[in-house]
Amino acid sequence: MVLERAQPDQRHRAAIDPATVFGDVPVETLKPGDTAATLPDSFALPPGTFFDAASIHVLASGTLAHLRTLIGEDAQVDLRRFRPNIVIDTESGLEGFLEDDWLGGGPRGR
Repeated sequence: MVLERAQPDQRHRAAIDPATVFGDVPVETLKPGDTAATLPDSFALPPGTFFDAASIHVLASGTLAHLRTLIGEDAQVDLRRFRPNIVIDTESGLEGFLEDDWLGGGPRGR
């Protein structure tokens, strides 16, 4: 194993499959109104870092519950898979991708 420092001028993009957001589940199932044509096929990573997409990743427990309803109660939606820095334990009954309504509105800045 080698420990490396990110170079400040490094700029990378992460490729994604816009047809699916979570495994093989079509994007239309998870985000009604979005299609593969409305989503980018890559996104910029913070320069000079090794972060996947953002330096801080906040995830609501209600969002995980919502994912389970969309893909089936037997789905293994493990919090660790998403590797959040902060988990917000939201009250039960809140539905949807809760973070999209918070200040800044998620990755696309809604």
